[in-house]
Amino acid sequence: MSRPASKFVDRLSVEDRQWLLTTWKSHRLHGVRSRAHAVLLSNQGFSIKALSEAFLISEDTARAWIDRWLQRGRAGLEDDPRPGGPPALNDKEQKVALQLLREHPSDPRTVIVEIAEQTGKRISRSTLRRLARKARLRWKRFRRSLKHLRDPKAFQLAKDELAELTAMEDANVAYFDEATFSLTATVPYGWQPIGERTQIELSGKRQAIHVLAVENQAHRTTAYIHRGSINGDAVITCLDDFAQHIRKLTVLVLDNASPHTCKKLLACVDDWESQGLILYPLPSYSPELNLIEHLWKKVKYTQLPASAWKGLSTLCENLKRIFSGIGRTVLMPSMSAG
Repeated sequence: MSRPASKFVDRLSVEDRQWLLTTWKSHRLHGVRSRAHAVLLSNQGFSIKALSEAFLISEDTARAWIDRWLQRGRAGLEDDPRPGGPPALNDKEQKVALQLLREHPSDPRTVIVEIAEQTGKRISRSTLRRLARKARLRWKRFRRSLKHLRDPKAFQLAKDELAELTAMEDANVAYFDEATFSLTATVPYGWQPIGERTQIELSGKRQAIHVLAVENQAHRTTAYIHRGSINGDAVITCLDDFAQHIRKLTVLVLDNASPHTCKKLLACVDDWESQGLILYPLPSYSPELNLIEHLWKKVKYTQLPASAWKGLSTLCENLKRIFSGIGRTVLMPSMSAG
């Protein structure tokens, strides 16, 4: 028996191609996105076999997708109506349920009880989950914020001033901050086999390494690796060194942590300004304006390997490797003490 000839979508109008691209990129249903993508690939010469391999489906399914387009056009890519009973909640009751979800976003049990009291209908968690997803809600972690504590006028003023400084050609804007890397480890996410969980071997010791770093507009860093407390003396040591390496006027953005505002550090401000280093303290509760904050998350969660947390020496070596790859790395005197 001969093999059936492979089908292709030979021609697409400009309008159909644009509709397929938009559907592939933004349709709310994965199945519809996949079928739109398959039609585009078929138009580029992908065979039925190639489509089945690309989408991990059978050749019959791939052929059916192309047939749906050839026979019904755009309507053929949408999911067919599915048989079943009526929705558990009518439109009015669904609005009540969604309002309760917004009032109790982390307590589905309370939402289900309230729905029963207000509508007389008891729904399951899976029904509530489907309703939430249909309304484009997702179960995810809340974000902690101190925005309500800051002065909005001071924040906007600082944001505008930094934008102007960044646009100046005769000055650099750089960002200073500290981060702690403890042997108790930041546990990252990563792809793992189903049913298994990769373990990160810890040393069991409560030891840590601190990194004090400056990041410029080109995302190059000067990182100071340090052990011991982060105090005014440590910050002064870093900024003294950094001031000696700048080549043009540099505005250094930093927050109002106590090591940045102590009397000993403030006594050095005039000397740094004479070297072309000007400190720019941010308003309180404005971490979004200190762009180096993004660096710490990237290093902790994506760049440090699981093996880095086995001991202080392996952690230090990995930090040196990472920061040396994006700039200059300096070991503070504290690293040789003990």
